Amino acid sequence: MRAVLCVGEKEKTKEEAFPQIVRDELHSGLKKIRKSLFKNLIIAYEPIWAIGTGKADNPKDVYEMVLMIRRELYRMLGKKIASKIPILYGGSVDEKNAAVFVKEGAADGLLVGGASLNAKKFVRIVREVAKI
Repeated sequence: MRAVLCVGEKEKTKEEAFPQIVRDELHSGLKKIRKSLFKNLIIAYEPIWAIGTGKADNPKDVYEMVLMIRRELYRMLGKKIASKIPILYGGSVDEKNAAVFVKEGAADGLLVGGASLNAKKFVRIVREVAKI
């Protein structure tokens, strides 16, 4: 069994405070977990404002957030453990944007929500990501 820790801001503020919100969520969510359990962990960056809205984040911002999360994991756990933790993107993922989040957003994979309820859409997502 694998656990998924979802982190993400409620809204994208103009002050660009959302990286600190995600950083705080990450630290709070991981502070009491034994290092031996991190092999079963997946992190998902899933901005709350994008969940089920049809308004996905843009690949540039996802890239920045994935890098920030990875850096924080390195600081917290060391490179050996942190480099093995997948970081996914979730939030209005569909067959049109899935590949770009993996390719340009540096996500290790996707956390697909509503689109996974439609078998045809989900298969198209898998096929698009497989092309990368």
